Amino acid sequence: AGGTYTIGSDVEAGSYVARIAASAGSYAASKADVTVSAADVTDANIILVAEEPAPEVEILTPLAAATNVAISSEVKVQFDRDITINDVSGITIVGSDFSTPIIASKSVDVDNRTLIIILDGGFDYMKEYTVTIPANAVVNSSNIGNAEIVWTFTTTAP
Repeated sequence: AGGTYTIGSDVEAGSYVARIAASAGSYAASKADVTVSAADVTDANIILVAEEPAPEVEILTPLAAATNVAISSEVKVQFDRDITINDVSGITIVGSDFSTPIIASKSVDVDNRTLIIILDGGFDYMKEYTVTIPANAVVNSSNIGNAEIVWTFTTTAP
C-alpha cells in the first residue's frame, strides 16, 4: 500500500531499477491532473551513492612525539583522501610555556590531501610544541569533516 519506503543502510552503493505500480485514480500533479490506470507501471532509476568516510590522518609532519625537530620545519597533515578547507580559525601551535600561538588562522593552505600550516615565524630551540587542528577544519567531497587532531613534538638544541 501507499507510504514512504526507506532503503536500509546495508544496501551497497550502485544503480538499481525499481518498478513502481500505481493504483487506479486521478491525482493532481503540479498544475495538471494525471489519471492512472491500475495497469500502469512506472520504472524509476535509483542511484545509491555511498557517503565518503571522514578524512583520516596518514602522516603528521613533524611526526607525533618527534624530538630534535629543526626549528625551520614545516607543519603538515597528510590525509587519506582529498580535502578542502572548511574552518581553520581554531588551528593552533602552542609552545610548552603556553605562549601565544605562533600561527595565524589565515596561514593555512591545502594541496590535494595535505593541510599545510604556514608559520608566522620559526620555532624556538629546545621547546615542546602542541599542534591542535579542531574537528571539521577540513572536509572531504561529501562535506564530512576530520576528527580533532592533536600532537606534540620537540625542537632541537642550537
